[in-house]
Amino acid sequence: AAWMAGIPCVCHVRHFEWLNGFDRRLAATAARLIYISEAVQKSHLESGVACTKGRVVYNGLDVVAFSEQQDVAGTRAGLGLSPSDLAAGMVGRLESWKGHDVFLRAIAQVKDELPNAKGLIIGAPVLHEPSYQEKLLALQDELGLSGCVRFVEFRSDIPAVMAALDVLVLASTAPEPFGRVLIEAMAAGKPVVATDAGAAREIIEDDVQGLLVPPGESQVLAHALTRILANPALAEAMGRAGRATVQARFTAQQYAQGVQAVYRELLAEL
Repeated sequence: AAWMAGIPCVCHVRHFEWLNGFDRRLAATAARLIYISEAVQKSHLESGVACTKGRVVYNGLDVVAFSEQQDVAGTRAGLGLSPSDLAAGMVGRLESWKGHDVFLRAIAQVKDELPNAKGLIIGAPVLHEPSYQEKLLALQDELGLSGCVRFVEFRSDIPAVMAALDVLVLASTAPEPFGRVLIEAMAAGKPVVATDAGAAREIIEDDVQGLLVPPGESQVLAHALTRILANPALAEAMGRAGRATVQARFTAQQYAQGVQAVYRELLAEL
């Protein structure tokens, strides 16, 4: 419609897409494509979209909301954690490619070395996988994790949740277009462990803000979690580095400025 009206069209691309011939023809009519990561842009380039159309503008968030003082003790108590527990958590929708099963298998190994380690899976099931949570609960029982893993429904108080964790886990078995939970945890000053697929490497540097692990490798994930949870000084240093990274690269203001820059560039060509 924009092409027919002679009006420039800017499209925001937030997911991996493999384009067919019709899609490529539509993409050709867009004046600019804004990608949330280089990984997403690469997927379009590999599908045949012209490289001159794309600009990467990373997601941003309100850093202040994650810097405010939180009732950590109260939130942890509400999540079923004691003051001495070491909490590793996944935050996001319950969808099979997010790798919750890998996380559960990793926690089963972590607790052998750190008995006070606890796992939290926070999020609601998706409609297209109604039985996925039941499968995870069955795996929880199979691994003997009923006492150290808790499932928590959707929460809207993400700054408080992140502040209550000791480490945030992104265990996705398929590439993440971005991985917003990473910058949320980092903004809260928490170390992160993420699978090295998709945009994670664009957000965190291995062994600086957190650790990168291969997708689907529960044993490697367990080793990474144990290393962080057993070393408070390392966790604190990673948390500080993560917060500094978010303040430098992933603020809402920087996101807005990035989008505005694309529009100014386009309007200057008219």
